[in-house]
Amino acid sequence: MEKYIFKHSLPRNVSVSSLITVYSRVALYDRPVKSESHDFPEMVFLREGSTNGHTILDGVRYPFSKGQLFIIPPNAVHGVRSKTKAVVDIISFESDSDISALYNKKAITLNASQLHAFDELIHLGVRLFEDLPSPGHQKGMSLHSRATPLLLQRFKNNLELFLIDLLLSRSDGNRFSSTGAEISSEEQFDVIVSYMKINLDKQLSLEDLAKEHSLSITKIQKLFYKYTEQAPIQYFLDLKLNAAKKMMTSTSLNHAQIAEALGFSSASYFSKLFKKKNGMSPSEYIKTLL
Repeated sequence: MEKYIFKHSLPRNVSVSSLITVYSRVALYDRPVKSESHDFPEMVFLREGSTNGHTILDGVRYPFSKGQLFIIPPNAVHGVRSKTKAVVDIISFESDSDISALYNKKAITLNASQLHAFDELIHLGVRLFEDLPSPGHQKGMSLHSRATPLLLQRFKNNLELFLIDLLLSRSDGNRFSSTGAEISSEEQFDVIVSYMKINLDKQLSLEDLAKEHSLSITKIQKLFYKYTEQAPIQYFLDLKLNAAKKMMTSTSLNHAQIAEALGFSSASYFSKLFKKKNGMSPSEYIKTLL
């Protein structure tokens, strides 16, 4: 039997010991979140809404915009304020590792691969954890029946990888992604779609997508034809139009306001596209909901 002389112990620089909360799409509804403090870090991601919001830490305001992550250090008195409706995702956890480099009181703009990794964390987290059935004075979450030990370890590992990626990105401008330097074409597609979904209020072009994801326009076109049989911008427009239908059922906004909120150049252009896709104008569609 051959003996291997060199065995290298692997470090545990970043370790997450427990999960406190994981919440998806918490709506702030144009009101302040009550200030609070706790002895563990908390990540808050502004998924939708204000571009002029801010996080308050120990009485000081720090800018916080859509598509950014703010990591709140332990024991800081904090809250989130937004002048318009905003939607956030929240993950709080305990760690016995030194991640203080992330507590620099600045919002982090996630790159495409980090955004995809965070989306996966939220998606898995809400499947594994749920609110306490009768919380009373207790705070925290309970395990869902589907939370097997392997799935819990997967969540733990994914969260640790995400934190490692943020730390690497902050050290000397290193942009290496610990979520995987090489990702599959399907993962590339998912990353681009995630980026589209948090930028439905913008007018994205193929050039914008190529620049953001460091891919050629031809590569992006091939990805979308492979997985959707659609051109990328057509797919993006369909996402906007589907979002418009949801807004018509869940808000009191008229079609002109919805067109503006979703970044269409004009209400008439929005109406034209909506009718082409759904066979009726926005006004006609709203009448079917009454």
